Amino acid sequence: ETAIQTALAESNLEEALRDRFLKIGRARTGRSLVLIPDRGWTAPVKAGTFPPKISRGVDTVVELGVQGFRLELSHRSAVGAIGALNPADPDPGLTLTVTARARVVRAVDGSELSIHTARYRGGVRRYADWVANNAQDVREELDRASESLAADIVARLFGGSIDTSGAAAAL
Repeated sequence: ETAIQTALAESNLEEALRDRFLKIGRARTGRSLVLIPDRGWTAPVKAGTFPPKISRGVDTVVELGVQGFRLELSHRSAVGAIGALNPADPDPGLTLTVTARARVVRAVDGSELSIHTARYRGGVRRYADWVANNAQDVREELDRASESLAADIVARLFGGSIDTSGAAAAL
């Protein structure tokens, strides 16, 4: 369990999602997408919250973030209820799920133009496999999740579809 918690804490999932979104978005659109440094905005963007230097020449801002991630009991696991292990299956099947959100706002006044939520659901592995090798499977699945979610969000924001091997899906 400690190995899984460490892998999740060290994942830098938000940063990986952001970097992949920029890479895929630039390639897809040919636009000069830029990263605005995070200044600790925790509330939704409102009129006048962007510094004037950023507001000039920028008409649209995408707020991108991970809403949550967790290991969930799989449907194929012999578990009676979420969180309740069945003594007949002490090593249940678990899947990693990650939810991300992209919110598009107009930079001038902070009005919301659209919001997109995507969910990644990875492959099923036994608990013993998730914790093996210092939770290497967790690290690899988080990497696949960030790639898949970024591609899904780019496709939703800029149209069309992008082929990914992951399982991102709209909520």
